[in-house]
Amino acid sequence: MIKLTIMDSTDFCYNGRYSTDFGIYNVSISGGMFDEPFAAKRSIVETKISGRDKPNFHGIDLEPKEFKLNFAFEHTWDNKKIAEVVRWLSQSYYKPLYFANNVSKTFYCIMTDEPRLLHNGLKQGYVTLTMRCNSSFIYSPVFEDGWYKSKDDERTSLYILNKGTEVCEPKVIIKKINNGDFSIINYNGDEFKFEKLVDDEIVVVDCERQDIETSLPNMYRYDNFNHKYLSLAYGKNKLIMLGEAKVKFTYQFKYQN
Repeated sequence: MIKLTIMDSTDFCYNGRYSTDFGIYNVSISGGMFDEPFAAKRSIVETKISGRDKPNFHGIDLEPKEFKLNFAFEHTWDNKKIAEVVRWLSQSYYKPLYFANNVSKTFYCIMTDEPRLLHNGLKQGYVTLTMRCNSSFIYSPVFEDGWYKSKDDERTSLYILNKGTEVCEPKVIIKKINNGDFSIINYNGDEFKFEKLVDDEIVVVDCERQDIETSLPNMYRYDNFNHKYLSLAYGKNKLIMLGEAKVKFTYQFKYQN
């Protein structure tokens, strides 16, 4: 697996615009070896109890990624160029950022703190700023599989390879064939199940957001669902479909680096 590093890539793309469009390049301003985050920042969630040496451990909290960007102007700048760069980077919500050395991994981030312009007084220099992500992870592009078809009278198996480092929670699109139930059993035996769907109904389940939509007007399907949302472990996942339907999956892999 190729690890994504930031400081050894001179070009990057943020919010659909390339750094080369502005005549700027990602640079390292320190000598020697590069120093950058290796994985998501972790903190222990625990409760300290008076009179006990050991606190109660509740788990691990992963903090959103945060990293420095330093970029230099290829040529001297003017006020117009500075204004263009400020408009480009000053977004009001998280936007996709990727580096030329690995375009298949994307950060969703926003500029924070106070960017600094360091220069020699001759309109030459570089900018240093902080980018903060919306999560602890880096994301792949969105993948969409073709339609899988299951039969009513037998189990239908399929395999999905999770190439990320984390559990993936896909979006599941179900087009029901004939009235009846439909379910998917995943790697750990959990069953994702809908009861009493109708012929030609399309149900879309966002497993990460735990959101369910149906093509039927004025209808909600939460009461027909067992609330066990589908998840894909790292590696090869065998899924078993029960009930007659056509099914499609869309997903993004997640990485810590």
